[in-house]
Amino acid sequence: MVFREAKISDSQQIAELIYRVALPFKLVDFTEVGWQFSCEYNTVEKIRQRFSQPNYITWVCEVDGTIIGLISVLEKMQISQLFVDATFRKRGVAKRLWREVLNQLTLDDNNPVQFSVKSSSFAVKFYEKIGFQVIGERQCSNGIWFIPMTLS
Repeated sequence: MVFREAKISDSQQIAELIYRVALPFKLVDFTEVGWQFSCEYNTVEKIRQRFSQPNYITWVCEVDGTIIGLISVLEKMQISQLFVDATFRKRGVAKRLWREVLNQLTLDDNNPVQFSVKSSSFAVKFYEKIGFQVIGERQCSNGIWFIPMTLS
């Protein structure tokens, strides 16, 4: 497994991974409007555009040249996306992606930061394992259901 900062040339594989990983949760965490919003937000073109944003960091994990996991952080404090291919779950991929981003942010800025995430129902246990705490009830924004969590 190779862990590295994502490149704009990864956009196609990133879009495919997000769709593939999110699809099984379509009926649990998305309304129809939310699913449409997510699909539009994660087109190859939109992903490419996010690479030009200075406060948007993405790391990927690849196996044999195929991206099997990714994490994206906004404004050095909000996990925007965390996806791991189902066949590679429970192997430490998400945890390592989180550590890589955290290490990069620590090197860039020594100030303590409070991280937040709008967790899917599936990912809550993972976030709790790495120290996040639920701070509110399940809620919906743009048709996407999530549980708000923070890490200080």
